[in-house]
Parts: sequence; C-alpha cells; structure tokens
Amino acid sequence: MLIAVAMSPFLSCNSCSEDGNKGVSPPWPVTDVYAWAEWSPDGSQIAVCWGGIPTAHNRGLYLIDTAGWVTRSILIDNASNFSSISWSPTGKWLLFAKNAQIYKIKPNGDNLTQLTFTSRQWDCDWSDSDTLIVYRISIGDSSGMWVMREDGSQKRSLVRHGSYPAFARDDSILDCTPEVGHKKLG
Repeated sequence: MLIAVAMSPFLSCNSCSEDGNKGVSPPWPVTDVYAWAEWSPDGSQIAVCWGGIPTAHNRGLYLIDTAGWVTRSILIDNASNFSSISWSPTGKWLLFAKNAQIYKIKPNGDNLTQLTFTSRQWDCDWSDSDTLIVYRISIGDSSGMWVMREDGSQKRSLVRHGSYPAFARDDSILDCTPEVGHKKLG
C-alpha cells in the first residue's frame, strides 16, 4: 500500500481515495524533503522517518495514530541523518538508518539497538518471516545488498552493486533500483 506523506505539524489529509490511501502535501515551501513512511502491520499507525531540514521539523522518528491523526516523536536527533524505515511484521520493532548505520527501536521509543557498525548502510527492509533484514552498503568493495538476522548477526553479502532492497511476501529479495525496476534476486 503506497502512501505519500509530508510534514505539516505533521500530517494533513487533502484527499482520500476509495481504497483508503491518504494523499498529503506540505503547507510550506520546501526545497529539501527527506521523509520515509510506512503503515504499521495492523494499519493503526504510520511510522515516519524524517531526515529533512530540522528548521521544518526535528530530524528523527515519529508515529502518527491514524484514528485521530495525532503525532508523537519516538527519537529526535537534529545532528543525525535519518533515512529508510520498516516495521517488523509483528509490529514490535521499527528498523531505520541513522548516520549511515542500521538501527532498530520499539515503537514506544525503548530499546534503541544499533545493528551495523562499519561502512555506510542505507535502505533497509524487514522480512515477513520476521527473521531477516536486507540493507544496502555503499562503500568500496562491500558495495551492494547485504542480509543479516533480525538481531544483527550473520551479516553476508547478497549481491554487488544492487540498491534499494525490499522483501517480497515470500521473503525473496527484490532490487528496486529505479533504473532497473523490480528485479527478484531469490
């Protein structure tokens, strides 16, 4: 399910389609927006990773309650660069990239756990089986897509020069590079 999200005291719904997707737009002139959003597995919340300009909103992670469109912050750090966000299939964890490393945190803000410690990691996704995490590394000979266990162990290279990894419903991994489209890797 695709959702377009922009921050206006965090969210303002301008239109709703028949299938329930919300269309939103920013109320201020924005030249540098970096935001990622993902619905919770039960559809009750939207997790937003805001990596854009701190003068518009503090950089960090936010949760939007879809019942009343109330926003609360989970993790704020204006000195950091945030990108990518993914819910665990159980809804117990959020996976994200901060300062080019992969982390997970509980939606209530507890248990911030760093999962990677070397190179530069981006674009992470959690498998539907709740056992694997796929992510992109963008430095030197390690460049490409890597996979690890949900606790950060057993890291291994999957494919060189791939980018924008995502899991399909059957836990196969997709390379979602814009120039290539979706390519199933196995």
